[in-house]
Amino acid sequence: MAFHYNLLTLQNYVALNFTAVVKILKKSDKKIGGNLRNDYVAAMVELPFYRCQALGELVEDTEKTFRILEGASAAAAAKAEQMSIPMQQQPQMSIPMQQQPAAVSSN
Repeated sequence: MAFHYNLLTLQNYVALNFTAVVKILKKSDKKIGGNLRNDYVAAMVELPFYRCQALGELVEDTEKTFRILEGASAAAAAKAEQMSIPMQQQPQMSIPMQQQPAAVSSN
């Protein structure tokens, strides 16, 4: 679970970082009057860190593994429950109480 959480956190960080860089470049272009943003973003999306394809695949593979494990866990729990049902459905045998001799009264 921690691995999946860390992957999602990294994926969110990449998206947030990309958005921040684009906004900074937009403000820079506005103040300077240039057009750095388009060239810089075009170069930036080619970097492995920003492609996120491998990261997205890791997230998908992890989620797929979790679904498989959840299915296996549910199947094991169902099997364990089935095995315990016959024991619970067995008729209860009552143990007859032995009669104790009546107390003799001495008068």
